[in-house]
Amino acid sequence: MQLSEGYDQALHPEPIYIGGPVENQRGFVMHRPATTNAWEQQLNLNPDLAITTSADILQAMAHGEDVGEYQVVLGYSGWAAGQLEQEMADNSWINVDIPVTRLLALPSEERLQAALDALGIQYSQLGNDAGHA
Repeated sequence: MQLSEGYDQALHPEPIYIGGPVENQRGFVMHRPATTNAWEQQLNLNPDLAITTSADILQAMAHGEDVGEYQVVLGYSGWAAGQLEQEMADNSWINVDIPVTRLLALPSEERLQAALDALGIQYSQLGNDAGHA
């Protein structure tokens, strides 16, 4: 889908993120769930986060409609059955409990620091090796 007709980038200067190596031409919009008139392909993940893949949300953005806080992501990552759970058990990922409302509101350059602050650690304490202490 192209948004050239009537699209004003000044209305939406937010970056588009690369979400993963799979189907990096496919777009997703992460946003707060619409309480009325949900988007055509809106999937509510929880009360604070939804993902939409339909063009109607992009058209609304392109025409200056307020869609709330959002993040546009291209592509995704996938795991085989049990793979992500094993990676979590191996401490290959850092899991942080940050409210979605705060995450979407933070500028991207502040998100890593917010995650580290929530864990009470400093970036210099992170290492390249995963494992258990």
